[in-house]
Amino acid sequence: MQELDFSQALTTARKAAHAGRDVLLRYFGQLKKVQEKAHAGLVSEADIESEKAIVAILTSDFPEIPVLGEEGAFIAQDDTLHATSWVVDPLDGTTNYVHGFHVFNVSIGLQWRGELVAGVVDVPILDKTYWAAKGQGAFAKWR
Repeated sequence: MQELDFSQALTTARKAAHAGRDVLLRYFGQLKKVQEKAHAGLVSEADIESEKAIVAILTSDFPEIPVLGEEGAFIAQDDTLHATSWVVDPLDGTTNYVHGFHVFNVSIGLQWRGELVAGVVDVPILDKTYWAAKGQGAFAKWR
């Protein structure tokens, strides 16, 4: 794999996080189906649909980078966990979300050659996004 433009990766991660945010806001207070995960915790259709929206953007812009998602997405050209991959939590705080509490977010990280080099945290209810990339600083945006 060639060198990676962290700035472009961060732009894509922010776009993907916003797509996940849109899904979560659409489902918030409207859930019809919630299940318990085999390894503890809850999962809802919002988790799954948010992950699908995020993965679609990440794989469209960076098809060569595998995606590891909390809700089961593992998109790679083979079955091995790569030193370079997107790591996605499409709904961090599912229990809060399911119970109507406003403390939840979308989290996306980029591991590059074994090192976490970029990340985005989008907090839908507060309308805030935080992001950072190695060597580029950390930022926040309130809409």
